[in-house]
Amino acid sequence: MSFSNVVFCVLQIMGKDYYEKIFVSLCLCVKFVLSTMAEEEDPDQLFERYKHNGTQAQKEALAENYLDLFHELCYDFACGKLLPDGVQLLPEIVEKIEVLKDLTDWSLRAQAFEILMEDAEEREETEAVIKNGHLAIEASRRYVAEQGEYKQIYLNKISFCYYTLISYEPEAIDEYWMRSLEYSKNSICEDPEKANWIQYFHLLYSFLKNPTPRTVYEQAKERSFMREWSLSLGNNGSLYFVIASSFIRYKEIQTYQEQFIFPEQEYLYWLEASLHEEEPQSSERRLSEAGHFYRKEGVRLKRIDLLEKALSLFQKMFYEEGELFALYYATDALEQLAILHNARGNGVYADVAIQQALDWNEEHRELIGQNFSVLLHYAEFLERCYHYQGSIFKPSLSLIEEIAVQAEAKGEGYYSGPYLILARVAMESKQERKAVRELSKMLLLHELCVNEGILEFYKTLDRTAFPYVEKFLKSTMMFMSEVKEGYVFDPKIKISELEEMSEEQIIDAWILRKAEIRKRARKE
Repeated sequence: MSFSNVVFCVLQIMGKDYYEKIFVSLCLCVKFVLSTMAEEEDPDQLFERYKHNGTQAQKEALAENYLDLFHELCYDFACGKLLPDGVQLLPEIVEKIEVLKDLTDWSLRAQAFEILMEDAEEREETEAVIKNGHLAIEASRRYVAEQGEYKQIYLNKISFCYYTLISYEPEAIDEYWMRSLEYSKNSICEDPEKANWIQYFHLLYSFLKNPTPRTVYEQAKERSFMREWSLSLGNNGSLYFVIASSFIRYKEIQTYQEQFIFPEQEYLYWLEASLHEEEPQSSERRLSEAGHFYRKEGVRLKRIDLLEKALSLFQKMFYEEGELFALYYATDALEQLAILHNARGNGVYADVAIQQALDWNEEHRELIGQNFSVLLHYAEFLERCYHYQGSIFKPSLSLIEEIAVQAEAKGEGYYSGPYLILARVAMESKQERKAVRELSKMLLLHELCVNEGILEFYKTLDRTAFPYVEKFLKSTMMFMSEVKEGYVFDPKIKISELEEMSEEQIIDAWILRKAEIRKRARKE
């Protein structure tokens, strides 16, 4: 077993919490052990010894260590922390592994040369980009020809390299663009649901700023191919969803580009196809991803059918996967449906959607209480329903207060949301002092960290109706402005203490706390 495998096993046994603390210690221990092995402290010395005279086991063990080093360097490069000298080591390491294993490793060569190409591109070394790009293509081709495993990955690598070389060999633009497109398409055909659709879209829709007649023709042919090819696979809503959602990710990536025109009509074709076929695979991740996709697009395109699709997926996510957050997601989808219906003048349908959301949450009240975030979202939803201008069974202020108090207890005072709701509920009941009590509790626990919440609360305040609350908020905002320079969060009270205090004691405690913070600020 290699050292890296030993480390991995130890870390698995000890648990993730120990990872960062023990990793450095383990490395230091290994360095110490190796330093005591005078003849074997240098892997390159071992290589020179073993490459001709070592046993098979010795060669395999050393090759494994070189392979670990290779992967560490690749990871460091991906993280942007590998220096040029480290990059240049990669071919040498691959060569040593090949000698020890007595084979040509096209996979490692492809990785090494692709990194060398990207590094040269970063340093604007044109000749090195071209040289290593072609070496990476050749290595990937040989890998695909000789080995079937991970074929899709290496087809993408070839496409990417050709795609990169277009900028460095302008005389071959048409040829390289065609080859990049062809390998990208071949990769898609290997496994469409795991394909790099974004790279394919980039080639089709935005890479060529000044396409030639040939590439214009090929682009049109490719778009036709996509539809014919996908339909030949039969009804596959899961694949159509992958394509449609990839279009949107591609759009998000490209929006910063000037003169970018999103192929909306092509996207809508795949969006429609995803709607009218079988639903995406039933897994929590896929249901959640699809539900949020249709919800977002339903709001953007103002389409009821997309929001209804999102709602069905969130409900399925709840019933089949038991995901509590799906309770909130489904509620949100119903609210968005109500907003859209109201915007179209269909108030009756909007009322039905809101009432359905209320009934949905009431049915699952016990489950909602198990999760703070879901509970807080429920309290906020009830508050919105209280102010809803439609024909529904509106929740009472006492119910909103009850749910907010449950959220406060569940959150153990670490969140400001429940206090803001409780303050607003108190104001609806014309209990200004009670509202100030809730705001004081929040301020005692969070101090200046709730600055934005206080500002927002003040902006929405009916100042003529609540003069006492207005005076309190103005005083608080002035205080925050005075002491914000150099302020350090260091609250002195716990939620358990607040639970034992009267309304007057809580308000007075905040007044005293402000004086302490002011005094501290003056000293500093």
